[in-house]
Amino acid sequence: MIWEALTAMGTLVTSLVIFATVILGARQLRATNDQLAQLRQATQLDGTMRIFEMLRSPAVRDAHQFVFAELASRLDDEGYRREAEKVGGVDPVTHPERVVMQIYEEIGTYVKHSLLHADVIYDFNAPVIVGCWRRLAPLIAIQRKTFGDESLWCNFEFLARGAKAWEDVNWPESPDGDPTDDASAPRTEIGHGTG
Repeated sequence: MIWEALTAMGTLVTSLVIFATVILGARQLRATNDQLAQLRQATQLDGTMRIFEMLRSPAVRDAHQFVFAELASRLDDEGYRREAEKVGGVDPVTHPERVVMQIYEEIGTYVKHSLLHADVIYDFNAPVIVGCWRRLAPLIAIQRKTFGDESLWCNFEFLARGAKAWEDVNWPESPDGDPTDDASAPRTEIGHGTG
């Protein structure tokens, strides 16, 4: 009978040790997950700040301005349009629209793979992204047809669709109309509150 009592006590103590180990392990796992989440958030913040820096650069601001103010009239020039319709070998100095296309393709890739937080990008720049896509989509459609690849600039398109969806939820249509209407310019240069 003593051996049975000792065995029962030993089993109870072992069970308590295992239970305590599981509790401590769960707490440690939760703490590790919290640390990983904080690290990921810090990494995304760093990446987002670098993207914002790039979007504020004079060359990118000038390229955006070109897309909004000059691209339509430049595409009326047949020589310019033929060059712009090429998929490769286009000089971004003479074709600033290519700078915008490449930047939003890159940002779209990061957003698609959750390397940048989409809501932050959209909150900062959705009207500009949507406005650029609207102005460049006809040119991109020609490039896709010429190249025979519908995936060309697909990450830019992904970004623009996400930005438009984000706007629809966060900046619903005002009584004056769609805030991203083609007739309107971007809220400010890049980022609606950056001035």
